[in-house]
Amino acid sequence: MGTEIGMTTVVRVAKKSSLEGTVQYSNLYHATRLGVNYREHLGFLGRRFNLYIGGGAGASWYHSQDVNVEDVTKPHMNGIFGLEGVIGKLHVSWDFKPVYSFGGPRVFYSETALSLRYVIFKKKWRPFKKFKKKEPFWERVF
Repeated sequence: MGTEIGMTTVVRVAKKSSLEGTVQYSNLYHATRLGVNYREHLGFLGRRFNLYIGGGAGASWYHSQDVNVEDVTKPHMNGIFGLEGVIGKLHVSWDFKPVYSFGGPRVFYSETALSLRYVIFKKKWRPFKKFKKKEPFWERVF
């Protein structure tokens, strides 16, 4: 929730990197947006609180209020930076996102949001884990 309302999901792709997918609706511009952001996380207050910075791209579908005007689809690029924290299984983040649109009612605008996510899979990052022979198969693979 913020200047727009929507849903977001984040997937860790490396030790300090993640991909974020967003679907949101802007009542101000009558637009639906779909986007993907790459985020790089920087330690702030221990492991559970981070700063992040990144960017991404997506598409905006502008819905006209006039029945005589067609809806328009335009691509956009954006930057993103913010703060995040994990408390138990709850992930809270605040971000600021400057957006450059390749058309639509405004070429440049900014968004800000407070996101609440539930942590489904919590796992330590172990890219070079040594397997023990007595571990069950699913622990060796995952």
